[in-house]
This record gives sequence, structure tokens and C-alpha cells, in this order.
Amino acid sequence: VFAFMGYFNNDNHIIVIEYVSRYWTPPHAAQFNQAYHPPLYYFVAAPFFRFGALPAVQSLSLLLSIATLLVIAALLRDLSWMKRPLQLACLALAALHPQFVMFGLFISNDSLAIFLGALIFYQCRRVQQRGSQSDYVRLGVFLGLGLLTKAVFLVFVLPVALFVWLGGKRQRLPRSQIGARLAAVLACAG
Repeated sequence: VFAFMGYFNNDNHIIVIEYVSRYWTPPHAAQFNQAYHPPLYYFVAAPFFRFGALPAVQSLSLLLSIATLLVIAALLRDLSWMKRPLQLACLALAALHPQFVMFGLFISNDSLAIFLGALIFYQCRRVQQRGSQSDYVRLGVFLGLGLLTKAVFLVFVLPVALFVWLGGKRQRLPRSQIGARLAAVLACAG
């Protein structure tokens, strides 16, 4: 599909990428149509635009979509209770989902947002399995990067905090240790 798609969906993200690649500062929120978004995607895409124009920026979307599928595959492979055919069916569902295929390949912050969302779920699984301090820090970092990419990640803050709190309660940890884990995640996200 990538070979036949155009560069753009109905949102004009390229004007923000051009601005960032020229001035290396985010535009004011009302300056352009999509300038109200958090700036991480635009700063990641700006070097691609500088060195390869539109095809390079669209290739970034392709790379992020492939990375997303690799993260989903790793997460599914890690779920030992799922039989292999079901894991493959779930991966195919993600890989062939029209919204993922279309919005993951346009020049848009959606590809980075989808990738970071998958990383958050993957990291939640790592927290369940190991639960080391570095796992909690990574979870907070991925959440923070999501918040720097798209405002929709504000919706993730409460469920992630609840996940950390409930995980600590399930392990019968002291409140101080649960609070320290929660503080680590929220501090990194912040």
C-alpha cells in the first residue's frame, strides 16, 4: 500500500515539519492548522525532511509502522496462554486494519503515536513480568514521549497510574513502595 499512497491525509502536518526544520523551534499553537499538537513528532520528522524531503518523511511513517508491528508481535509472542494461530491472527488483525494501514503511512503524527501506544502496552507487560525499577522508569518515559506526541495520551495517565497501583496491591507491597513506583512513573512521564 505504501508504494501507491500519497503523502498526506486531511491534516497538513508538513507545514509544521517545514517550520521546525527551518527554525528548530515549535510554532505557536494557532500559527498553523496542526501546530496545536505537542512537538515531538515534528522534531523527529524535521531531519528527515531536511535530508530527503517528502519521501523521507513518509518513510519515517513506514519505519514507525513496521516498528509498531514488531512491538505487537513481541507482545503477542510473550503471551504464552495464546496458541500460535491465535497470535498470528491477532498480528494479522493489527497489520491489516485499515486505520493502521492508512494513518500509519501518511505524513502525520499518528504513526509515532501508534508506535508509542504499542510500546506502553508492551512495557506494561514487562512491568507485570519483572517489575524492576527500570521497568517502571521506562513505562513513565514511554508515557511522557506519548504526551509529547499527541494530547490523546492524557487519557493514558490515569489507567497507567491505576495499573501501577493495582499491580502493587496485588503483590501486597507496602504503600510506600507502591507510592515510589507510582512517583517514578509519573515523574518520568512529567
